[in-house]
Amino acid sequence: MKRNIWIYFILLQPFLDVATNFILKNFDFPITIGVVVRMVFLAIALFFAINYFIQHKEKKLLLLNIAVYVFLALNFIVNFIWKNNFSFMAEAEFLAKTAYPIQLFFVFYILIKNNWLTRDKIVQLLTINLLAVSAFIIIPTAFNISFESYNEFYEGTIGWFNAANEIGAIVAFLVPIAIWGMYKKKTGWLGIVTVLAAVCAAYLIGTKVSLGSIIVVLLIFSAYILTKNRFRLNAPFFVVFLPLVLLLVTISQAPAVQNIENVREDVEAREVRFENRETMYDTEQVQQMEEFERLKEISHPVITSIVSSRDLFVIQHYEAYVESAPARMAFGLGYAANYEDEPKITEMDFFDYFFSFGIIGLLLTIVVLFKPAVTIAQAIWNRIIARKENSFMYSILLSIVLILGISFIAGHVIFAPGVSIYLVIGIALLAVLAEREENDDGFEEDETGSKASRNV
Repeated sequence: MKRNIWIYFILLQPFLDVATNFILKNFDFPITIGVVVRMVFLAIALFFAINYFIQHKEKKLLLLNIAVYVFLALNFIVNFIWKNNFSFMAEAEFLAKTAYPIQLFFVFYILIKNNWLTRDKIVQLLTINLLAVSAFIIIPTAFNISFESYNEFYEGTIGWFNAANEIGAIVAFLVPIAIWGMYKKKTGWLGIVTVLAAVCAAYLIGTKVSLGSIIVVLLIFSAYILTKNRFRLNAPFFVVFLPLVLLLVTISQAPAVQNIENVREDVEAREVRFENRETMYDTEQVQQMEEFERLKEISHPVITSIVSSRDLFVIQHYEAYVESAPARMAFGLGYAANYEDEPKITEMDFFDYFFSFGIIGLLLTIVVLFKPAVTIAQAIWNRIIARKENSFMYSILLSIVLILGISFIAGHVIFAPGVSIYLVIGIALLAVLAEREENDDGFEEDETGSKASRNV
């Protein structure tokens, strides 16, 4: 039961996202099935972790788990007192989205540490999810019943999903794991089909994140497989290399590349509108445009171009942060910092996290992540200096680096429940592998329960 309920929950993720998008597009419900199911599992995860910590006398982890909710409660209270446009539902939903990946990390850490979820099982589950995600993009696109990634002026399709950046981040995270499973023959034909489908899906999405990530991953694995086999060509190499060649040959026609030109034209049109703003717009719109130009002067045009103007919202949030009450600077400004009409986040997760939870939230995060980060770094360094290989550890590390990079540049990872679950599974798995390395275990349980070398 401990294992199966979480296996089903992992496999449910793509279907939850599609069902959520269907409700959002067709009904005016304030709460979707995705929110309901994930909040139910948040409650289950909290009960499961607390019960485990008490039974196994894990006092430090128990106190840490409780401290997270104490801090979130203080954040809520501080903003209830000092925030002008305080929305009970918006703040509560934001805090729930924040607690969700943290609580799931505790759960998956417990499951993996106790071998209730093994490495190979996770690889199989995530490969199945990647195939489902790819199918929900490719099939609707083929029948012209998919949703656009942006709008009619930009290229790209997201199938039956809701957000291009979120689905692009999911694909970027899962592809390295799927390729590893295919190469190590953990997933058979399923792995081959999944890798090919994922490359196609990443191409169709039309974001720089999805296309750039897939090219980087295919390059790395092509080089790895080729050198590992001493430059002898085999089937896994062609499964990775041929899609890479096809992508590079057709890259000029890729939706993501075409969107770069569309963005350039949009920027030029925006500059023309700004020059004629007094005759084209009312007073309020002119003020908004002038504020936008003021922020552009503070930032750098190259940075603004790379992060699609998200840096301008970072500047706005920073200005609001330094002008806030000391209590809010300490505990954070809450959801979307300060706003008058519509809430607007920076869409750069690390900045959103700091502005939302302040100095104390940052310090608490450092305390939580310091030991696992050091353990992981030591395990990887020991592997490097000892010239020992662990292709799975490097593959999962690649997935985590990619998704954290996406989180920093484009957001929609840490605060997106459909994406953050994959991140915490990866971090939990890497943390357990590193702990076993630190304990000089040298072996891990395989699917049959027998000892299998971790030097893979």
